Amino acid sequence: MRKDQNIRELGLNANDCVTKGAVIELLQEHPKLVRRPIIVEKGKACIARTSEKIDELAG
Repeated sequence: MRKDQNIRELGLNANDCVTKGAVIELLQEHPKLVRRPIIVEKGKACIARTSEKIDELAG
């Protein structure tokens, strides 16, 4: 689980995300918790938070 201000503001901890279903429900309720952008290339997904990572994927 990400450890950032959004998590603290929501009063969440690791016990809130012990199952796949709990994680999906949490992300549906709080989409700002999803790290973006998610790039899918050649059947693989990657969180491309930096321009360097995006350039690497675009290759």
